[in-house]
Amino acid sequence: LPFKFWGYLLVIIILLGATSWTLFFSPFFIITHVDVTGTDDIRAREIEDILWHVSDRPRLYVLSQTHLPLFDSQSLKSEIINRYNFETVEIQKKIPNTISITIKEKVPAVVWFEADTYYILDALGYILNITTAPVMDLPVVYNNDQIKINESGKQIRNQEGVIKVAQELKPKLSGPLSYLHVSQLTVTHEQNTLVLVVKDGPLIYLATNNSVDLQLERLTTLLTTELKNRFEKLDYIDLRFGDKI
Repeated sequence: LPFKFWGYLLVIIILLGATSWTLFFSPFFIITHVDVTGTDDIRAREIEDILWHVSDRPRLYVLSQTHLPLFDSQSLKSEIINRYNFETVEIQKKIPNTISITIKEKVPAVVWFEADTYYILDALGYILNITTAPVMDLPVVYNNDQIKINESGKQIRNQEGVIKVAQELKPKLSGPLSYLHVSQLTVTHEQNTLVLVVKDGPLIYLATNNSVDLQLERLTTLLTTELKNRFEKLDYIDLRFGDKI
């Protein structure tokens, strides 16, 4: 082979070696900055801790993930998703030494009280957070019956209908239906049922798989006709079976 061939080959080997060293071993690409946006400060710090934990694991057995080109973004994303119920997680590597994590949180729908704990849920019943008390703008559903949280501890099972109805009721109970003086929204062992606990009045059973507006319209009609002046004397009003109240 001609001398020129060996010269080109040597140059290519040197360039590949220099590039590999720069990317995988040079301190220029060591991760030093982490930007987490879209969530609160506490979770941002927790997510940063997860990142450093992932970076401690070797890549391809011997290479360090503390170098930006070698960092396993997919592994980090999987760990974040497994730990938190976020809507989306986006991870970007920014040259030379920054990882940017953008979080989109799910929208809180209701506060669920169970086993002496307040859970903030999304519309599908997934647990977004735990709080020590009710949240001002969210309806609170009390479960004093059998446990409904699933085995993984991430979701309240089969309560999407209850959550939807509780959301619909929140503005009504503080507005046109405030005269009912509802003190609690509760669930029991009965499926597709939400119970309104009225202060100094009867329990009101609602079907979560039927129109709430129609059920409340029937209730209003009853209270102005057949149940006028009798409301406080009743034990319960069951609105779950259409006109058969």
